Amino acid sequence: MQNNNIIFIIIFIIIFIIIFIIIITFIYNIQNSEKYKALKRLCNLSNKTLDIYFDSYNIIFSNNEILSTLDDYNINKPPTGFVASIDGKASEYTAQCYNILKDLCALGNVKKMYVSKCIDKNASIIQNQLLHEKEIAENLMVKPYETLLEIGCGCGRITDYISKLTNCTIYGINIDESQLDDARNHAELTGNNKLNFVFCDCNDRLPFGDNMFDGIYTVQGLITWMTDQKKVFKELYRVLKPGGKIVITDAVLLDNFDRNNQHHMDIMSRARQVMHGGTYLHYKYIESIAKDVGFIVNKSKGGEPPNEAHELPLILKENKHYNKIEYFINLLTRLHIIPSYMPKLIKRLRYGINDWIELLEKNLLTTVWEFILEKPQKIS
Repeated sequence: MQNNNIIFIIIFIIIFIIIFIIIITFIYNIQNSEKYKALKRLCNLSNKTLDIYFDSYNIIFSNNEILSTLDDYNINKPPTGFVASIDGKASEYTAQCYNILKDLCALGNVKKMYVSKCIDKNASIIQNQLLHEKEIAENLMVKPYETLLEIGCGCGRITDYISKLTNCTIYGINIDESQLDDARNHAELTGNNKLNFVFCDCNDRLPFGDNMFDGIYTVQGLITWMTDQKKVFKELYRVLKPGGKIVITDAVLLDNFDRNNQHHMDIMSRARQVMHGGTYLHYKYIESIAKDVGFIVNKSKGGEPPNEAHELPLILKENKHYNKIEYFINLLTRLHIIPSYMPKLIKRLRYGINDWIELLEKNLLTTVWEFILEKPQKIS
């Protein structure tokens, strides 16, 4: 009997140790997850930081005049540029917004701050992002050990993945130092020494030499942020090597969007709050500007008709996910576990989501139109 008791005690101790290790591991994994780190930062914001964040929306995402439609293009109206509603450089206000926005996105499945086109309906949003980025790497058609430029690199996760797919050195530029710090820390953690992250506004002269890059790409980090489109494309042309390609995935207006339709303008006014973009142009403007600068347009395409906005299934999926996040945030707030301002942040993030969905359903806009541009081998 005594032996049985000893065996029972030993088994009990072993089970206790196993459970303890599982709990400690679980807590450790949670505390080191991107979501937990983002929530922790969000729960420690100052009133001044919050005020700046909420104010930034009215400064950079409320101007419904900075739209350029197909009708505008057809009458040769110049494209609108990204500007702030008050004096100051628009990119500075954008960076102030993204300082918090990046963490709100990290609470969901959009740490990379974009929803890709839907390549596989049975795959998750994150899996579709990886499939999309694999396509980008293939479309760049670069060789190992060559050099790429990413515009709007954000947290550097796309940079890291494409570097590993291509075995290329990549320079990533962005306007938000907090995201650049995140990108550098991630590169150090993963041991990827092929990545270089530089603070730079795409509207300024790029701090790179002529013909430096074998390829350039951007995922929703260029078109809506340009103040002077021709100036920006000239810079891209300058730093790209002859024969190099630019792969752009970004937001554009589609043929159906009608400036004279008040409902279109109303839903666009609200949707731009959740899309977090500056100016919205019809895709033909980009084609025309690229050609004027000297690029060959190899591709300019959205989804397959009748669904030109082929990110829609993933937007719907992530919207459902954020319904759960919003419920969870509200619950934690009621329990006084997190600050009372947290529900306001989530509501601010999601304002206009149903309008964005309507824009996509009616083929008025897409955020994943794809351009592939090429700099000619022989420059005349």
